Amino acid sequence: MMMMNLQLNTLYILKYKDIIKNQIPFNLFPVINNVDNLNIFSLFDFLLKEKNANNYWYLYSYEITQLFNLLKSLQDSSFYTFKQFTYQNIMYSLEISCFLYPKKKILIKDLYNFFSENIIYNDVVKDYKLLAILYNEIQTAYNININRKYILSTASLSLRIFKKSFPEKYRLIPHLTRDEDNYIRKSYIGGRNEIFEHVAQRNYFYDVNSLYPYIMKKEKMPIGIPEYRDKEYMKKFEKNIENFFGFIDVLITIEKTNNNIPVLPYRMGIKNNVEVGIIYAKGTLRGIYFSEEIKLALKQGYKIIEIYSAYEYKEKEVVFEEYVEQMYNRRLKAKDPALKDLYKKLLNTLYGRFGLVYEQIDIISPEKELITDNTYISHDTTEFIDITANTCYNNIAITSAITSYARIFMYNTILNYNLHVIYIDTDGLFLKNPIPDIALTTSKEMGKFRLESINAEAHFIANKFYIYAPINSPIIYKFKGIPLQKPIFNIHDIITQHKKILNITLGHHYFTFSIRLNNNQTYSFQASRKRKLIPNYKTTPWIICIR
Repeated sequence: MMMMNLQLNTLYILKYKDIIKNQIPFNLFPVINNVDNLNIFSLFDFLLKEKNANNYWYLYSYEITQLFNLLKSLQDSSFYTFKQFTYQNIMYSLEISCFLYPKKKILIKDLYNFFSENIIYNDVVKDYKLLAILYNEIQTAYNININRKYILSTASLSLRIFKKSFPEKYRLIPHLTRDEDNYIRKSYIGGRNEIFEHVAQRNYFYDVNSLYPYIMKKEKMPIGIPEYRDKEYMKKFEKNIENFFGFIDVLITIEKTNNNIPVLPYRMGIKNNVEVGIIYAKGTLRGIYFSEEIKLALKQGYKIIEIYSAYEYKEKEVVFEEYVEQMYNRRLKAKDPALKDLYKKLLNTLYGRFGLVYEQIDIISPEKELITDNTYISHDTTEFIDITANTCYNNIAITSAITSYARIFMYNTILNYNLHVIYIDTDGLFLKNPIPDIALTTSKEMGKFRLESINAEAHFIANKFYIYAPINSPIIYKFKGIPLQKPIFNIHDIITQHKKILNITLGHHYFTFSIRLNNNQTYSFQASRKRKLIPNYKTTPWIICIR
């Protein structure tokens, strides 16, 4: 198949370095290897004066944040203005304009929002070829130009593909009102992440193949317009909610759970100046939950004390089956690693787009991401929000339902196979006993477990912060949020300190941990303990009592 050419005004890949002497090659198709403060404005001037170009130039950058910092430091001495578009502290694009050329602008996108780090070569010529492959694939398959300014990542591309390819399904999911969003958003939790035992000897590590896509393919989603139900209306459901579908504000209690694993999450917030976040507790708690998760809780011994209100959905339907099947099949058939990575991201990012909030504004702040003309995303959509009136809410009910169904799936797996859990993180399980073959996949089947490793030992220091040693393989560590490269720290020191902390902080809700690097620098942090520590490095759920 012949490779389609990218448009003339999309052929730039910028790579910023602190001190570079190379000059920009101003030819018809300039691919910029390096940019410094001596030639960056010459580049902009060259682009904006081009008579045959469109109103927008679309460029791609490896290090867009550093590039913005450079431009910001030089802004006072230039004729250019810069507007950045970020979402949750990640920069997606940078818009550049000049009053000398009011009809033209330059939009620089971050290349890393289209490819995973392990796909990018950090070689301009090779990465341009990757970009051309991506452009060609999406243009041919869906007639969508990835260089349009509202497509800033594969996440925004996923929603565009779903909307264009399955319009009848997309129309089933209306935008919510402000009140509906504020209410249902409180039910959005995300994946389950807990440490059940801090230290474990021989254990098994499994993960689920495409958990969220599997849920999207098989489960019925809340569609249509939700209807608000008050306390009086909901009294009839306190004894039986099997016929209710939606989101419920409920006071519920549990004293004993199967496997000592509570079902329902609870937002703890801040305790002892540490962000505890989500815990799964025993006792009496109040929250807004998806009805299907409450139904599971009742089967495990929970009892409803009182229902305060709810949003009911009269309609429910499997919405994403065709989208997931199409993306998954394309992923399986793709031979190029970049295309496999693309379809994997298109599978796993769509659900999150329905949780976004769009704000209509005239001034672009550093905390907004451009979506369409004059439409931007709020910088924080993970917590309860109450922003100004001129907004457009997508549909957080879809995002919340998918993550809730995923938690239900993991919980039922643990119970159905009587699994002894050591650690759980969304779609991954560390276990003392193996999962039966019936639940495993030997192919590419979604929703089945894969055995990743059998480990001689594992240490779970904090959530998403652990070390494990596969049998006959090097030690593996997962330290989220700490940019460490092997071997700049001593794993033995970390394990020794971890055991010491476990012995002196028994029962405490939080602890302090420090890592000494080989350059003698120390990295310290405070972490919450989401379950109460008991002897022998095991844990048990906290008890919460709310009346």
